[in-house]
Amino acid sequence: MRPHTAFVCALVLLLALLACAPSFAWLYDGGIPQHAGPVIRDSGTPNWVVQPFTLAADASVTGFSVAMGRILGSDAMGFKVFLTDTLVNAPTNAIAGWEMCPTRSVLEYYDHALDSPMILEQGHAYYLVFAPNNPNFWGSISYSQASGYYGWGSDDHGATWYRMAYPFCVRVDGTYVPEPGVELGLAVGLIGAMLSRRRFVSR
Repeated sequence: MRPHTAFVCALVLLLALLACAPSFAWLYDGGIPQHAGPVIRDSGTPNWVVQPFTLAADASVTGFSVAMGRILGSDAMGFKVFLTDTLVNAPTNAIAGWEMCPTRSVLEYYDHALDSPMILEQGHAYYLVFAPNNPNFWGSISYSQASGYYGWGSDDHGATWYRMAYPFCVRVDGTYVPEPGVELGLAVGLIGAMLSRRRFVSR
């Protein structure tokens, strides 16, 4: 095989792997947890909080991470989490929902893997809504110093919202979905490399 042909094959293979491999960075990154965040409890203010986010391109999302801590409550108590694209009746209109239960008072990241990947669209506003899963649970979501959309709080269980002091530490994991043109370019490049190798071998 000619050196340039081997180089082309290696380059095409690398591009294909990068297009299909898991991400090496977060699709959305709330940054390092701070030492502060609002105390969220069912009978307090706020009793729900939300972090908006958008993605730079269409993505196959596989999970979320949230920096949170437990203040009061048993091990089974924590947050109900809703992923939604509207804050109107968030639980009812949620795209997905799950529970996350912090085990320590230290504000640190906890991970949640989705049962199956979901496609989220480029530039579309999404919201992660956090509500206590028990009236006796007190918890906190860490404030973030990273640039991003400010978090929002509610004192009436999501009926109305107001802006919080900072964004919250949430992360979105997954891979960006290659544009059709990228996939076509990879295919053409691979075919070209194979044809070039075939011509060389047949000589």
